[in-house]
Amino acid sequence: VSTLRNGMYAVNIVTMGTLTQLGSDEGFIFQQNINDVFPILGENVVINFGQQVRVITKGKDPNLLVNINFHVTDLGGEIKSWINTERITCE
Repeated sequence: VSTLRNGMYAVNIVTMGTLTQLGSDEGFIFQQNINDVFPILGENVVINFGQQVRVITKGKDPNLLVNINFHVTDLGGEIKSWINTERITCE
């Protein structure tokens, strides 16, 4: 967590691990990245949220990639911008 000069704070979380199903020798790699920026003070609000999840498998099973991005700009109580995108890829 870090405080930004414009009165906001940023959160960056990275999670990684290796998972193996019970009773199986096959496993997969799990990665998750979260990048958020949220306001602390003020009536003008800009919120950014980004998350990426990857599941990388061994063998013939498909790999999974999820990207989520969310952005809101609120100036003086009026929403000026709203963006929400989600992308899921299975290869």
